[in-house]
Amino acid sequence: MPCDAVRVMTSDYKNCDVSVLKAALLRLGMTLYGEDAERGYLYFRAKNGRSGSFGDGRFQLQEGIDVNEIKRAYSREAIEQSSKKYGFSFKQVKGNENQYEVTRRGAF
Repeated sequence: MPCDAVRVMTSDYKNCDVSVLKAALLRLGMTLYGEDAERGYLYFRAKNGRSGSFGDGRFQLQEGIDVNEIKRAYSREAIEQSSKKYGFSFKQVKGNENQYEVTRRGAF
């Protein structure tokens, strides 16, 4: 492959809440540099300079951006926002960066 070529990877992620995705990307330290709110498109750049986009339930990412890292951050953000909305506490389990504890005190 020529040194000036850029590989692009595509991954489907249907039913994604764009506002939650934006928060997840920012949590990962990515920069949002464009948005088409009407169509639900986001354009972002990672710390390593690689860029990507999301629209129509599909990621398009340059090589060097880990789609699974984005999906994990999205899941964390969705659970955290939902737990706060419904009065649950949310905290990360010690020793495991991808495991969380959601609890609620009192009667349901």
